[in-house]
Amino acid sequence: MTSWTLRHCVKGMRPLAALPNALIVHVGGAIYKVGPDLQGMKLLCSLPATSFVTRLAKHFRLLDRVFRASPNHAAVFDNMIFIARRSEIWCYDLKDGRLSLDFRIPDNRRSLGFGFVSHSDGSEEIVFGEYFSNPTRLPVRIWGRKAGPAKWVQRAKFAEGQIEHVHALTCINGQVFVLTGDFGQAAGIWIADTNFDVLRPLVRGQQSFRAAWMEAIDGRIFMATDTQLELNQLYGIQMGNSGEITFNPLLCLDGSSIYAGRGPADIFFSTTVECGEPTGNLVRDLLDTRLGPGMLSSKATLMTVDRDGRISQIYSAEKDAWPFRLAQFGTFTFPAGNMPPDTLFAYGVALNGVDDTCMVFHRSK
Repeated sequence: MTSWTLRHCVKGMRPLAALPNALIVHVGGAIYKVGPDLQGMKLLCSLPATSFVTRLAKHFRLLDRVFRASPNHAAVFDNMIFIARRSEIWCYDLKDGRLSLDFRIPDNRRSLGFGFVSHSDGSEEIVFGEYFSNPTRLPVRIWGRKAGPAKWVQRAKFAEGQIEHVHALTCINGQVFVLTGDFGQAAGIWIADTNFDVLRPLVRGQQSFRAAWMEAIDGRIFMATDTQLELNQLYGIQMGNSGEITFNPLLCLDGSSIYAGRGPADIFFSTTVECGEPTGNLVRDLLDTRLGPGMLSSKATLMTVDRDGRISQIYSAEKDAWPFRLAQFGTFTFPAGNMPPDTLFAYGVALNGVDDTCMVFHRSK
């Protein structure tokens, strides 16, 4: 088992995107570039406070958690940083230093993360699917933006009744895997061509098909399930020549897995501590502090799987006392992009001692 050491911690700093020799972070309503040791902060831009919530939440961490007011993910694409904050997508141009509101997701919907699609002509596209509470299964859209002076356009749409929301989109071997949630037939993996001319279900209808990340490394594909209702597993995935998919269980996890990050030789992922299925009673659901049946532990854990399928546990922390849905699940998130060799950047959410904290781990030689 590989050994990792915690080297640096900075509270109030959220890592959003990894560059070859730097890290893009959010601190107090502003975007900075810092060194891999979290030193040498350089201000890039300040995000405008477009609502009372975003103005107030900058000063009170609990309000920030309740209203999900800060940017929760970003990605570097076409020499620009795309920053997601609630239903807004801001764009910072790394060449001219200009910040602009690039897109507002219609109907106050949001995204859980950005993905990238590689086209046959060598071009790339940044994409996301809509993520929002959708128990009645309204139509859900996938949006994409190509490089240059382009605009966000609708790339695909799930019909009413099909899914509740999109967790992630991952392009592997010229196919786009769309991971959807949450319950019943809405939980599944859909597959599309890179132009989204065809979008069809690959597997669906079981919690074992419910996932929020899928990653490929050196030809091997890994995925972890994201369910509070059943035991969660880390899987190795095999795709057959006829399009069939095989799930090979590698490890039973202590909780659901929502977030993953990348290094040159590793896939990093975390487990999450969350409550059970909603009851339909708003107040009861918001204040729920009971572990869901799929949770084996009240701790969230940082883990890694390498190209050979070797799995290591890096770090864990206990969920704090605040209710799950009201003040967020306990977990670790990661910056987008490839982190440096033997280095892990992670961010603690709703965890004792490391909430709202950027952590840097180094692999022991």
